[in-house]
Amino acid sequence: MGAREGREMGFRKGFELAEEVGYYAGCAAVWRTCATRDGDARGGRVERLIESFERELEESAIGNPLDEGILERVERLRGRFKTLAALLGRRGEHARADASLGISF
Repeated sequence: MGAREGREMGFRKGFELAEEVGYYAGCAAVWRTCATRDGDARGGRVERLIESFERELEESAIGNPLDEGILERVERLRGRFKTLAALLGRRGEHARADASLGISF
């Protein structure tokens, strides 16, 4: 019974991490498009930070469930995300989907 509960909890936590990293990847794609289209007034700093963030996202592939360093990489992603969000004047945290919104798949 403990193994089953552990597997279910691992699946749930893994899904939460994948959701968070996916959210960051989506934000990076939108920021990249906006910075390119609008010609960001802050110079190349924003684009360099976005590139760095995208590189780290690629390096943080979470496909290996036995990877012990994933939590450290996700923590670094959170920090970079907050830095970029503050620089761009956006909300700096990932908000999990709310089941009360009535969205289902």
